[in-house]
Amino acid sequence: MKRRSQREETRDLEAMASAAATVVDGIDRRSGAWLCAVVDARIDASGGLEGIERARALDAAHAAVDAARGRVVVELRHLFALHPLDQRVTPLEIVRGLRHEPTSLLDTLGVRPVRRDRVEATVLPDDPFGLAPRSLAELGDPALGEALLVWGVCKARVLARRASPPRG
Repeated sequence: MKRRSQREETRDLEAMASAAATVVDGIDRRSGAWLCAVVDARIDASGGLEGIERARALDAAHAAVDAARGRVVVELRHLFALHPLDQRVTPLEIVRGLRHEPTSLLDTLGVRPVRRDRVEATVLPDDPFGLAPRSLAELGDPALGEALLVWGVCKARVLARRASPPRG
């Protein structure tokens, strides 16, 4: 029985690693363009920035987005390198951190916060511009959401196995 449990854990850890690689690659490829589009829309909706001032703001926003993307990819790699027992945050929590650098810039530019519903405002009070994705699939690749689901199910099985005494 113990050998079967070890094989199952190995299989789940391998599936987690594969799903993690998909998530990291997808975030690296997709998050920058998605976040740039959201940030550009916030800048344009605020009005007041035109010509060279707008172009400079967009350049600064794109640099902030690139910094956020790079930081989040590193944080995801770090999370996924840990054993499931040692992981204290979820990949989605990390990905939602994409908001930090662009939020600072939009605040500096005087962009008006967007109207958010009560739940979003409560869950992410430091996201006045609505920059945090609600799910990984929102980034434009359904495979990211699927990979995160696989990762989560396999992690849950590993943790459950560790919490349950062996049978037999």
